[in-house]
Amino acid sequence: MSEGNIKKAIIIGDELLVNFDYDKIKDEDIISTVFDHDKNLYPHYLVSVDPNDEDYELDEVKKLIDEEKCQGFFLSKKILTNYPELKEKDNIIYIEDFIAQRCNPFQYLLSYSSQSVCIMFAMLLGFNKVDVLGMNNFNDYEHKNWEHLVFTLTGYTYLNKFQMNVYVWNNEELAMGADKYFTKKDISLF
Repeated sequence: MSEGNIKKAIIIGDELLVNFDYDKIKDEDIISTVFDHDKNLYPHYLVSVDPNDEDYELDEVKKLIDEEKCQGFFLSKKILTNYPELKEKDNIIYIEDFIAQRCNPFQYLLSYSSQSVCIMFAMLLGFNKVDVLGMNNFNDYEHKNWEHLVFTLTGYTYLNKFQMNVYVWNNEELAMGADKYFTKKDISLF
């Protein structure tokens, strides 16, 4: 959703927040690694780039593509192993293609996961205000991914004079998630 010079996106991370009214954001631009059939919650852009995704997860993504539940998909080419016909789809972008492009910030990521690249993907889509929901608990591997992301994102936005604000909306008792790297806000105020 655009407001003047602000192009806003909402990123839903690795889990849906309990007791959050997702109907409030149905009209917003959503980038997410998750979806919920029961809540009829599908992002505009689904991100699934983890090299460790299991076949059943790829099957779910393929089903979303076939049912046209999302506008676009940011995926790993791993899905082409099971579904080579997806190579012809215009609404799919592959992270490996971004990593191979010169002057693309993805080429500087040393490691990544679906959660950690959502914000950079939002930046490349032109969003400059990003509200992050549900990226609460990171293990050591996730923190390494986020450190690389923050370094790359900071450098890219600075060099390109692109102002970007990222806010992480969490419950107060949660710690050690994306709020370690970006401004934290209380989800009850969202």
